[in-house]
Amino acid sequence: MENNNNSSQKFFLYARKSIDVEDKQVLSIEAQIVELRAFAKQNNLSIAESFVEKQSAKIPGRPIFGEMLARIEKGETFIWIKRKISPEKAEQVRRLGLSEITIQEENKRYYPLGRLAAHVLGGVNIDDEGASGVELQYDAKLKGVAGEGLFLRDAKKRHYHREVLKPPTPGQDLILTIDETIQYIAETELEKAIASTGAEWGTVIIADPKTGEILAIANRPVYDPNDYPPSVTGEGVNRAIQHTFEPGSTFKIITAAAAIPTPQIPTKCTCFIILFWGLTP
Repeated sequence: MENNNNSSQKFFLYARKSIDVEDKQVLSIEAQIVELRAFAKQNNLSIAESFVEKQSAKIPGRPIFGEMLARIEKGETFIWIKRKISPEKAEQVRRLGLSEITIQEENKRYYPLGRLAAHVLGGVNIDDEGASGVELQYDAKLKGVAGEGLFLRDAKKRHYHREVLKPPTPGQDLILTIDETIQYIAETELEKAIASTGAEWGTVIIADPKTGEILAIANRPVYDPNDYPPSVTGEGVNRAIQHTFEPGSTFKIITAAAAIPTPQIPTKCTCFIILFWGLTP
């Protein structure tokens, strides 16, 4: 959103909160990261062109050189070269001393336990917005209320200063019923079972029978939410809740529960076994 005088550009920022489990283990948290932008001078594109062309094979996940050049020639004042890069790569770029390339800090969602409970957590998109899992379900509560700021620009619409006008209001931490140890065991045993049977996929749900709290949801195949979205089709599917399957013998308890209050059907419950018999009309 731009001001009328074209001397500044408004931006919004959030203070996204963490996702934890009950033993205070952090599963998802914000971390500082950097991104590269190339400022385009319409009368002198050589620096940006040279950098982008040389790095085209080294920086995945962004437009190819021809597309970037076309955007510059259309009048765009800057283009993203790469977002969410590591501080080490940013330092390498700084050492090049390219005046047309700027480095800007932003937040990146970080998952310290990697793939653990990935399908429960889900993931966020490039703009740190919830895209799946609890990150999506509770996105509004996690990110809070947006703050506002301005990028000040020179006559050629190049940003030269970043100013925060209104700090963001932090969201709320989210505490899950997932038990980290049980989740780890469930995922480990599931991987063993898939390896021994040659299955294509598998899922495990573990709940507390007294409270109904979900203690673990494990799925395979799995992905690392630090590298979201998943690169392989199907990895991001939470089969525990997105797939349907035959209940099998687990449904027998429903039949038994219906029979118990029926006086025409005698029942006997002992040693965790429910027996019922009789003749239907």
